[in-house]
Amino acid sequence: MTTQTRHIQTSVNSGDRVSIQPVITVLWVILALPIPVYRIIPGTLANVWTYGALGLVILLILLGRGGKPKWPGVWVFAGLCALAAGVVSSGTSGLAKTMPIGIQLFILLSLAPFAVRGSVVRDSKLLARVSVSFTLAQTVSALVGIVQLLGVPVLGYAAVYGRSPGLAGHPNVLGVMGAIAVLLCTHVLAVRAPFPRLLVIGALAVNAAGVLSTGSLSSMFACVFGVLFVLSSHRIPITRVLWVVVAGALALWAALQNPNVAQYFRSPADRFFQVTGQTDDISTLDIRMNTYRVAWERIQIDPFMGKGIDPGQSAAFGNTMVHNVFLHAWYQGGIALAAGIAAVLLAAVVFVLQALRAREFALAAGILITILSYALTSAFFDQVYYWLPVVAAWASLSTSPIRAKKIAPPSMPRPVRNGRP
Repeated sequence: MTTQTRHIQTSVNSGDRVSIQPVITVLWVILALPIPVYRIIPGTLANVWTYGALGLVILLILLGRGGKPKWPGVWVFAGLCALAAGVVSSGTSGLAKTMPIGIQLFILLSLAPFAVRGSVVRDSKLLARVSVSFTLAQTVSALVGIVQLLGVPVLGYAAVYGRSPGLAGHPNVLGVMGAIAVLLCTHVLAVRAPFPRLLVIGALAVNAAGVLSTGSLSSMFACVFGVLFVLSSHRIPITRVLWVVVAGALALWAALQNPNVAQYFRSPADRFFQVTGQTDDISTLDIRMNTYRVAWERIQIDPFMGKGIDPGQSAAFGNTMVHNVFLHAWYQGGIALAAGIAAVLLAAVVFVLQALRAREFALAAGILITILSYALTSAFFDQVYYWLPVVAAWASLSTSPIRAKKIAPPSMPRPVRNGRP
């Protein structure tokens, strides 16, 4: 093949890659839209979305359009651990039930980081577009949550015990999705990105109110941790943060002057007393502690094999799943899946510490802090709508080592010699 022929062939291949990427970007944007409302999507459509997301990941890998994420070995190891868990935990349920979950986790952990990273490298605006799609859907869900707090059911979903599910199907899910949207809006305002500021501020306010409407303490704490990290990384003056906090507190106080709002709304303090069993309502902390107790007793009996990673084996205390991603993985998937999840958590912690020191990748680190801290107190396990935001945040990271920025000392004046500097 001559040099000219190679040049023509290379140009054609490059043109093919350029023409395919807009389609891939559109597919990712479409897939991002239902993430905040996945739980209320009818079963058939929900399966279409799940298989569509997993199928797109596989397709991109088969087409050679993947990219190398940060610390790829961690993700490959975690995915292989999930496959192993699908085999070793099959004693009770059988391979036919456990392997589909193992394969799904393998795709999410071992393939998705490479597939999404490849799309990010080829389209630098992909994550911004996906974030807009996600935030639009989540803001609508948060608005619905606020309306539900006034005692008005929407699409058959209403606030229960002062907790709004929005369109997320569960208050905790609305809370963590709202926290992600709050982080996205905070980042846009901090970096002065070219978005309409009033719209961004409005979306931020709606989603912050949506998080409060859920009464989910885990989501609230996760949101606060993430926002503080983003603000710290962007070196936002503390006085500006205090002004925002005061304005938010005044807005909440004004809203509570409405009897309809005060009747249904539970403050974080009220939720704390209820969660810890200091009211007549059921203590959710006791329920979670019981799931931990049951899971740990099962782990002590058999730490290696696991109960089974299929949904039929997920309940630990009554019908409640273990509300801690690491214990949940160990309880159902044995030591193999526990090791895989531990590797992901450890990698995230190491990255966040590096990012905090270097004040880099504020948004990605904030999202990882928010989702993974939430995962430690929720039924986070194999859900695609939980893992895709984690993978997207990780895919935005550079593969280069993170180093703290060094501020050069001021240059000293050169000595004057013979009248010349």
